[in-house]
Amino acid sequence: MTVKQQDPKQWLKEQGNLREQPFQSMIPVLGPFVVWFRTMWNNVAAKWYVRPLIQQQSEFNSLVLQRQEELEDQIYNQVIEQDRDQTHLMRVTSELAVNLGHLNRMLQDLDMRLARLEKLNDVEAKE
Repeated sequence: MTVKQQDPKQWLKEQGNLREQPFQSMIPVLGPFVVWFRTMWNNVAAKWYVRPLIQQQSEFNSLVLQRQEELEDQIYNQVIEQDRDQTHLMRVTSELAVNLGHLNRMLQDLDMRLARLEKLNDVEAKE
């Protein structure tokens, strides 16, 4: 199954878990002997050295993937929290805009009343 057909996280988990690969040979007739010899030589020379390294690397890969998932969860939660904050700020901004409109109308009314009072004072002062 290719990566496109599979969940990328699942693919990473599978690929991060290292496994010993069996030897293969395409040599006609002698191929099985070559495979047997390589397997025997590997059992003597490298298997006991390589297995702990494979285990260590697989554990490291698993921890890295786990940490990546934790960070993705943290980022997701931060985005949700930021969205809530932004929604709250938009609501507060809208309320402030409405209140500012009311205050502007009140100032205009006060300016008109002050202008009328000044006009009355000017008329009374002339008399």
